[in-house]
Amino acid sequence: MTHASAAAVCPGCHFHCRLDHFMCGLGAYRWEQAQKERAEGPAAAAAEPAAKPAAKPAAKHHASAPADVRIEHLLTVLPHKLRAAAGERVEDKLLCAVMRRRGLAAPSIMAKLLYTNTAGLLPSIEALEAAGYLKMVEVDGRPGFMQLTDEGMAEGRRRAAHHTTSYRELMACLSDEEQAQLVALLSKLLAATKTA
Repeated sequence: MTHASAAAVCPGCHFHCRLDHFMCGLGAYRWEQAQKERAEGPAAAAAEPAAKPAAKPAAKHHASAPADVRIEHLLTVLPHKLRAAAGERVEDKLLCAVMRRRGLAAPSIMAKLLYTNTAGLLPSIEALEAAGYLKMVEVDGRPGFMQLTDEGMAEGRRRAAHHTTSYRELMACLSDEEQAQLVALLSKLLAATKTA
């Protein structure tokens, strides 16, 4: 991985975060480790297994970054980490998003809502279709609309309830007062994006 590509995809969290990898402690550490392993060659790597990334160097490096950089990194990585911790998959998000639109939606609209493109949603659409949760239908003579079956609607409700429960369990690490503060801060940021 080159320096330029490492800046595009953080090697620490493996997400597109717009941060240079040296602004992310874990990303910088892993990138440096990868460069050392490449320099030593495959023979040295095979002789001695790579050590696990140490938390202290990463945390120290990350702590030296300016607050706005750390906030940007956290806001970029946290949603992905929360969804992963809650066990949420793209299929779950797609199923619930279509369900909230009364079970009928165009793939292009769903792609925009889920911050991807129609081609990126295709595997999830096919998986839900194979499971019997979704079918492709025509609307006003226009083909290519997704419609949930009765089983799909029921499964969407079940997954939405599981998702809500998982998030509440994750947020339990914060006190009620901390949760209220977090809501207020995030709401303030959201309001700022509307006026920017």
